[in-house]
Amino acid sequence: MLRHKDSIRLSAVDQRLFEALTGPGQPTPTTVADYNQRLRLAAQSWSQARTRDERHLGEIASGLLLDEHDHAAVIDHHRLARVRH
Repeated sequence: MLRHKDSIRLSAVDQRLFEALTGPGQPTPTTVADYNQRLRLAAQSWSQARTRDERHLGEIASGLLLDEHDHAAVIDHHRLARVRH
């Protein structure tokens, strides 16, 4: 993922993970706010799932949320990382 302030660009891997959690066929998010909103909706939806594995997907979605106020926060190997300047 690349990030500049509130703008983001997902890598191919990030995009596949995002679609697996939020559903296919939607436009790729280009802002942190859109990315987070869709992940929050997915987390809420997955939390109502029947199986423990499906509910775990909600936890994963929540774990991928970006800090909207920290412009250095990005996803790096499934964890939040700070970009070193």
